[in-house]
Amino acid sequence: RSGGMPVGVFPLKVSFTMRGIEGFIIGECFGIEEGILPSKYKGWGYVITGVEHQISNDGWVTKVETQYYPNGVKL
Repeated sequence: RSGGMPVGVFPLKVSFTMRGIEGFIIGECFGIEEGILPSKYKGWGYVITGVEHQISNDGWVTKVETQYYPNGVKL
């Protein structure tokens, strides 16, 4: 489709929480390994839009928020 989103593709915000880790920088981009998301999301990239660290008696955790963008996908 010209000028729009491919049929059946919805804008995704992906967020995940993991054991504390440094090195995520807002604005950096990455891909998600094929097979984790439906095949219609193949070729999309994710840009980091937020990073939050929390330290408690249970340990250190990092929450990363992202937004997807077309990475070579023909619209």
